[in-house]
Amino acid sequence: MRSYLVIALVSFVDQLGIPFPAVPFLVAAGALARSGQLSLLSAGLVAVTAAIAAHAIWYEAARRGRGDVLGFMCRVSLEPDTCVRRGHDFFARWGASAVVLSNLVPGVGVVAQPVAGMLRMSRSLFLGLNLLGAVLWGGLPLALGYGFSAQVERILETAAQLGSSAVVLLAGGFVAYIGWKVVRRRILYRELRLARITPEDLLQRLERKEPPVVLDLRHPLEFVGDPHMIPGALRMSPEDLDQRYSEIPRDRDVVLYCS
Repeated sequence: MRSYLVIALVSFVDQLGIPFPAVPFLVAAGALARSGQLSLLSAGLVAVTAAIAAHAIWYEAARRGRGDVLGFMCRVSLEPDTCVRRGHDFFARWGASAVVLSNLVPGVGVVAQPVAGMLRMSRSLFLGLNLLGAVLWGGLPLALGYGFSAQVERILETAAQLGSSAVVLLAGGFVAYIGWKVVRRRILYRELRLARITPEDLLQRLERKEPPVVLDLRHPLEFVGDPHMIPGALRMSPEDLDQRYSEIPRDRDVVLYCS
């Protein structure tokens, strides 16, 4: 029973978007199922149910317009600076299929669920696609562990022989990776802070004789979800800058508004 609770917990946390990988646990669960210590079907049902529950939270929050759900989700990810744009691009390319495929593509994760909610995808379609995606997400590592149980068991035995040293080593590596991401993000934010402008300051500047030029660079999918624009803003996507740069005045300050 305790093993299934662990599978449920790590699956739910992982699929909420928190950087805690559940795949190694699912691979190990598949190996344990091969040796008869777990039920493969039960482990799969637990993982899939937990994933669907996590996805449903983000979908419903975004569908009901509970603030910037995708932005909030990306702030807890390891790549917050590109997360929103990557999620929009992936959904724009694959459409509704992104709900399924996002479970299989590293770096995209669960961002397709809130985008589906923002675009008001029907609940029945979302639930069907999400079920398929969750089955693939949970089933593939379980099947991998089941098929290569001998190799997985050798790895687990080695880890058991190392005892606490293995746990410390893995935890240290994970903490170091997270720390590197945080430091890199802080350096980037420090560089950008000097170039940022508050909404209040922008409003004051827009009321002057020669207001700045505001470029609305939001992704088309984000614009569909929130079509409001800053008065006088010039709307274009980052991909259009090379072709439309001549439309940007050279004699005024330029303010970029993006995801």
